[in-house]
Amino acid sequence: MNDFEASATNGASMHNDTGQKVFTSVAAEAVFVPMMAASRGLSAPDAVPPAACMTSDMLDELVTLREENAALREELDDVKASFAETLADNENMGRVIDAADQLKAAMDEAKRLRAVADSAERMLRAKSGEVAEAIRTAKYWKNRAEKAEKLYNAAV
Repeated sequence: MNDFEASATNGASMHNDTGQKVFTSVAAEAVFVPMMAASRGLSAPDAVPPAACMTSDMLDELVTLREENAALREELDDVKASFAETLADNENMGRVIDAADQLKAAMDEAKRLRAVADSAERMLRAKSGEVAEAIRTAKYWKNRAEKAEKLYNAAV
């Protein structure tokens, strides 16, 4: 065993009757097995320690851990999917809030323009009344002038 293997196992291994190394903890397996797999050109998930090197309790623990790992990966996938949905919902809500802000601004502008239109309409009615009064006054004075002219022409 070289220094790296010795430090990786931290004394958490022993040898069985045939002289093979047997791990006494899962932590030692978690460090040593990937290291050995890498030295053999395997990726860590493909690395499986030889069954002869492990006790049945360790094999049971390894199977249990792998089942838990698979369950946790499924749960993680569910969380990722839920997160993606939540993110999409948040983006939609952001667009709705932005649209609501724009709608509020548009409604405020429409209210302001209605007030301007109402004011202009009142001014138009007032001016129309003034024009009508001016027309009546002009007709009155025109008639008076015509009568005065007739009287003048009749007198001359």
